[in-house]
Amino acid sequence: MALLKDCNMADVLLEFRVASVDLAERGLVNSSKWASEQACSLSSSVSMPVDARPGGRHDVAYWQDWDKFRMAKSYFDLKEFRRAAHFLQQCQSAEARFLRLYSFYLAGERTKEVPVFTQNSISTTVNPELSRIRDELTVLEKQSQLDAYCSYLFAVVLDALSLAKDAIPYLVRAVSEAPLLWCAWQHLARLLPSVQAASELQLPKHWMQEFFIVELHREKQSDQLHSICTTLQQEVPELVCNPFINTALAMAHYDQRDFAQCSGMFSEIRQQDPYRLDFVDTYSNVLYVSGMEAELSRLAHHCVTIDKYRPEACFVVANYYSIRNDHPKAISYFQRALKIDSKYLSAWTLLGHEYIEVKNVSGAIECYHTATALNPRDYRAWYGLGQTYELLHVPQYALYYYAKAHMLKPNDGRMLVAVGESYLSIGQKEYAKKCYKRAAEIGRNDGLNAMYHLAKLHQNLGDTEDAAHCFVQIVDEHESGARSYSESSVLDAVSFLAEYFLHKDNFEKASEYAQRCLMFDETRDRGQSYLTMIAARRKGEQVDIATPGFV
Repeated sequence: MALLKDCNMADVLLEFRVASVDLAERGLVNSSKWASEQACSLSSSVSMPVDARPGGRHDVAYWQDWDKFRMAKSYFDLKEFRRAAHFLQQCQSAEARFLRLYSFYLAGERTKEVPVFTQNSISTTVNPELSRIRDELTVLEKQSQLDAYCSYLFAVVLDALSLAKDAIPYLVRAVSEAPLLWCAWQHLARLLPSVQAASELQLPKHWMQEFFIVELHREKQSDQLHSICTTLQQEVPELVCNPFINTALAMAHYDQRDFAQCSGMFSEIRQQDPYRLDFVDTYSNVLYVSGMEAELSRLAHHCVTIDKYRPEACFVVANYYSIRNDHPKAISYFQRALKIDSKYLSAWTLLGHEYIEVKNVSGAIECYHTATALNPRDYRAWYGLGQTYELLHVPQYALYYYAKAHMLKPNDGRMLVAVGESYLSIGQKEYAKKCYKRAAEIGRNDGLNAMYHLAKLHQNLGDTEDAAHCFVQIVDEHESGARSYSESSVLDAVSFLAEYFLHKDNFEKASEYAQRCLMFDETRDRGQSYLTMIAARRKGEQVDIATPGFV
């Protein structure tokens, strides 16, 4: 594979420029935008001759179809898709063939039977043009006229017909013939079942594969995303300010729940491009969980002034109302986002959260199931289903959905703690203990208190030695700053340890933890009692001491 670090960056820049024009001509506007952004990012650090511009790439058929093609393209840009397709019927160039079929596809998407969006689920209506497009593409393939762009469209059609496995070879063919066809790379990343599945494909040995690897790891929420992006920026300094790589880095911090770093990176990206709405929904999530209401308010206002009809803008406004506990308004804005884009995965998941807040459990379950149908590998919706059934006091169902979330995020302690609590609810204490131990071993400072859960379980089982070991670790980690525990967890720990060491006649340790009890208002009286008992025991007086753990 040709690595970016070994390439002449001037050649890379020229390829991006060529691709941005080719993609725009075929109406693939998002991929054209992406290629243009990469070119713009590189142009500030790469010197190019003044006359190095894309050109001279079209055959005779293209120029023969030029007038009709340009007219049809203007109709396409105005979203008059059937009109565009009509005037391209007699055109023979590859560009015209693709634009005609793609126009039919988009026309079919617009004319799906209404309603596209129902209350809490997606309509199952199918694009009526899919069969026609598939038949025409099959004929083109038999005639050896299926180019990279039509191969991509063939994959899109097959995926829409629930033939995802059949679509993958066409996507591989598309990126092999046109390595800068970004939408094909993106679609391939979505369809692959895992990161490892990419190694089984015969992908082109082109530097674009490195961008694909970043996209694939971001799509699958891989723990390796951060190291991949940082390594790429170290090897190719021209990518240090690249918006795509920096956004992927911000997403890596988000998945690792490092919200401070994530927020900082999104702020830098917004300074470079203040009118960018891509991934602004994730940024609003970060502000939400960080409790930054004022910043979220400013972000929502800014997004609405840019484009109040973008689904991301509606999403940010919904988060703003949610942080203010105005859940009915939050629900209305999430629904508005879904009316604009019925496949907006994050909006479905958060709409489910909002329904939980207003006690609409059935609505929440429907939303979560819709999200899992859109992307079965998104752990958040499975986790939401687990929480919903936990609220309904159906621990067996909760365990099933938490386990699904854990399979997708095996190194996320939240999933393990949730699975452990479900096991505890059905009386499987040994399995719960294993889950808490594993969650504690992961060692992320995410406020889970997995070690505290393990300590309390040992305490309830009467394993005072193991409980004491866990509580000592909690106090030591909290005081050293290695991990953050809630104040209530630390209060429980110091109280237990003062009594435990007093019971063991280890007066020095008992006194140490009793002194810590004095530091908190809630345990000050208890700490004073422990110190009084310690003083009495040191004098040889008999004092009745309760067994640690209150068992």
